[in-house]
Amino acid sequence: MQTLETSPSAPAPRSRRPEPPPIPASPADEAAWRGFIGHYHEALAAGARRGFRRGGVRARREQVEEAVQEAYCRLLDGEGHRLEVLRGRPSRVVTAYLRRLASHLVLDRLRAAAALKRGGPGRPRPKAHPRAVAPEIVEEQRGWVLVSRSDLRRE
Repeated sequence: MQTLETSPSAPAPRSRRPEPPPIPASPADEAAWRGFIGHYHEALAAGARRGFRRGGVRARREQVEEAVQEAYCRLLDGEGHRLEVLRGRPSRVVTAYLRRLASHLVLDRLRAAAALKRGGPGRPRPKAHPRAVAPEIVEEQRGWVLVSRSDLRRE
């Protein structure tokens, strides 16, 4: 009878991805920003494209790049607080956060555009008849006090 001897072999080494660049400490750290953008730019672009798809819009390359630039600006808003939160996190968490950030920026922009089209915030509203607004507000602005809807008296 022949016995098979198995030698304990080490598992094959897994190919490791390159270590992600550090999160830039300040906007002035050009080398860190180059590494950050080189590593995460595609994740931001993918998030922006996903946002456009979810919004039902077929995005052009320029629109995607504009959304990515806006995402970089958002990262720097608030004295870099968003960057501080990402510091020390694994690359996959940073990637997921950046994709979500870009996607939500695009969706917010699309919703705002739709609201403007409907006459929502940002567009001057036409003057409405005073009774179209809550009567209490209109009468207070004119110096009237509303005691009841049928009983108005001047102060």
